[in-house]
Amino acid sequence: MQIYEKPVRILMKDMADALVLQPGQQFTKEQATDWFAQYHPKIKTSTIAAHLVRLSTNVRSRLHHKPKPDEDDLFFQLDAEHYRRYNPNQDPAPIHSSDEKPNEKTPLEEDLDPQGSSEFAYESDLRNYLAKNLSIINLGLTLYEREGVNGIEFPAGGRFIDILAVDSNGDLVVIELKVSRGYDRVVGQLMRYMAWIRQNQADPGQKVRGIIVACEISDDLLLACSETPDVQLFEYELSLALKPINIDRTETKVGEKNIVAPKHKETERWSGKKPVKQVVWEAVEELTSGKTDFEFAPKDVFALILKKYSNFNRDTMTAQITADCVNHPSRRHHRSVDDKYWRIKQGKYRLYDPKRDK
Repeated sequence: MQIYEKPVRILMKDMADALVLQPGQQFTKEQATDWFAQYHPKIKTSTIAAHLVRLSTNVRSRLHHKPKPDEDDLFFQLDAEHYRRYNPNQDPAPIHSSDEKPNEKTPLEEDLDPQGSSEFAYESDLRNYLAKNLSIINLGLTLYEREGVNGIEFPAGGRFIDILAVDSNGDLVVIELKVSRGYDRVVGQLMRYMAWIRQNQADPGQKVRGIIVACEISDDLLLACSETPDVQLFEYELSLALKPINIDRTETKVGEKNIVAPKHKETERWSGKKPVKQVVWEAVEELTSGKTDFEFAPKDVFALILKKYSNFNRDTMTAQITADCVNHPSRRHHRSVDDKYWRIKQGKYRLYDPKRDK
């Protein structure tokens, strides 16, 4: 939604002209904010910061805001607070595509997970996937977009929010991502972002809540969030399943020509008489022989299920195990639950033993 007659990206050019910026002359983010406060006070600080990113030719995260070549090649960022006009004669070519993956910060040693195949390699991959599929977190959740900028790496007081979204009620949702394990320190980071958005971005009456998504939610993070009602926790899990597709190669004669029938793919749905819960439980019982100390992985359970039910969905099985796992942090999102499994660590379970599991 555009507030003034001109979009912010054009107002930025007006600002550069008004400041009479000479070649090589620097200006600060504060100067830009002050100019907008004087002439266009309805433009929020975060929107100004986002447009400085969008219009800076050497900032890779400008790609999230889909800058227009030439038209949006206005500034060159010197550091987090200082900018100057872009000089095509001396500056590198503007960033217009993401041909190379940007250098990621080296994760802390304690954040590394030896089961790398079960998680995204880069936080940017997780962020970009979720930004396009926010409805898998909450139905009705959409990416924040206003005045030509969106909620991916949204600027917030000199830092960047992974994803800023809007829920079905029109309230703002701050989403913080951890590609590996999420520890309790991320709560402080999320609360800081939420407070900043509440004070600088939210409209009057607009609520702000937070979501943390990690490959594994640690116990200390779960404990920390038990006292923060406006925060939800989610674990993600990567999986790959292959199934053969039958190709109908029957030849049909039309006149004097032989035409091979096109490939036809049928998507089968689970239509068995047994409930999903029972199908999964029977497979687990067969795998463990009822022994509470036998460790199993969801993929092993799925392999057994496929022997009897070839059209059973793996995601359905995973969700059922999560629902019936006593200590799984995502269990609370499921309504119908039974106390059947105990989570040892990511991707490893055993049968629940009420005598020793508390």
